[in-house]
Amino acid sequence: MPVLERPSLDDRLSALIASRPEAIADPYPLFRELLERSPVHRLGPTVVLSRYDDVKLAVREFERMSSQAYRVGSRAEQILAALSPEQAQAFHGVADFEMLYISRSDGNVHGRLRIFSTRRTPKGRIAMS
Repeated sequence: MPVLERPSLDDRLSALIASRPEAIADPYPLFRELLERSPVHRLGPTVVLSRYDDVKLAVREFERMSSQAYRVGSRAEQILAALSPEQAQAFHGVADFEMLYISRSDGNVHGRLRIFSTRRTPKGRIAMS
């Protein structure tokens, strides 16, 4: 009877990052394994953090661990290298638009967007239809 080999941790993590249906159907065993076996895991140019305290530190270290990592750096370079010039132009257009998201901004820009987004809007200024 043949023995089926389980895909490696890197293979399963790559499948999850690529949003393959079989990987996203139940990612929790993979999350547990990362937490137990490799809480700071390097996958090519990407570093995956699975411990709360590590993630919390990374979020605060925006100079080294940018929220724009999908847009600049080695991960973005890897993605862009596989795209045609037209696709790369579309990629940059989407990335520029996403820079308006609070979650995709860093440092002072992030702080200004948070302050702006949490200000109270005077009653009656937003029409509900």
